[in-house]
Amino acid sequence: MNPVEKFLVCLYSEPNYLAVNILENLLANNCFVNIVTEDVGGWIEKTSYIAAKNRFSVGNSKSFSENIYYSYILFCSGFLDKKNLGQDVNKFLKTVDYQNKKTFFILPGEVYGEIKIGLQGDTTNAGIIYLGDVLGPRIDLQSNLKIPNYLNEIINSRSLTMPVGEILYPIFVSDAAKQLVKWLFAFGPFGKEIFLIGQDTSSSTFWQVNTKLIGEIKLNTVTDSASGKLPKGVEIFRINKDLTFTLTETYKWISLKPVKQTRKPTKKHSFKKAKILILTLLLIFLLPILTLLINGGLSYFSYRQFLSGNSQVSQNLLYVNKFVSNIGYFESRVLKHIPLIGHFYKES
Repeated sequence: MNPVEKFLVCLYSEPNYLAVNILENLLANNCFVNIVTEDVGGWIEKTSYIAAKNRFSVGNSKSFSENIYYSYILFCSGFLDKKNLGQDVNKFLKTVDYQNKKTFFILPGEVYGEIKIGLQGDTTNAGIIYLGDVLGPRIDLQSNLKIPNYLNEIINSRSLTMPVGEILYPIFVSDAAKQLVKWLFAFGPFGKEIFLIGQDTSSSTFWQVNTKLIGEIKLNTVTDSASGKLPKGVEIFRINKDLTFTLTETYKWISLKPVKQTRKPTKKHSFKKAKILILTLLLIFLLPILTLLINGGLSYFSYRQFLSGNSQVSQNLLYVNKFVSNIGYFESRVLKHIPLIGHFYKES
């Protein structure tokens, strides 16, 4: 659906890649979007490529205004750090009045049962959607969800450690985002909980497909309690997609992802320090010679002033000359004790 009316949507979210895909779909549906987040910098970085900068804004939750009327509200969190999800939910409930507005709470499926969202008022306008294991381009490998952890292990150590009986539900990120936005504008799962997932995938199938794509991977099975069993009585909506395609697109992005190289100013700083050290040593070793040159110049000017009848100026120059001469003398006394070069400074 591509609504003719331009709706204003509040996207309350961390800068995870599912939320970025949702933003793209909202913009494609002629919406204006206000992003409310605790990580403004992260959102600005992850949306830098989007041309329609005049169609969305990014602001901190502290600057959230209740005076703005939103047609739709989306809360999308826990996909970067599931440990902070409870805190994020509580902050959202205290900040945003979502009653009488179509609202989705979009959460990772693996936190089901761990987070309790106490819906307020008329709950028929709010839906809670649990996502399967999201895969695709721009995946957040720094996330502490299962799939990013598995991929990091595969990439870094060519091994895969999974509990016996583990079940995954891989869903392609763009498919998930399109379905969520479609539900938002149509008769979506308001007033209930629902799982939006992909095809059931066993640990052995996940291992086999990854092995086919990137080569030999050692499969380690552990006796930890397997996760992934869907709860009874909760509605399920499936979007099945070929796992090979989903993982191929994910690995393709990972391989092309620009590596952020940390600037190493060590060499520059070392060169700067070496330059200062060399100049300091040169000044120390050349100071006796410089004092001799200054002595000669001061003696010459003192003599000229004496011939001109300025005896007072001539006398002052001689005092300065004596002071400079003493500096050179004491400097030479110190330097003459340095091995190899000391004999250059010995009194003749």
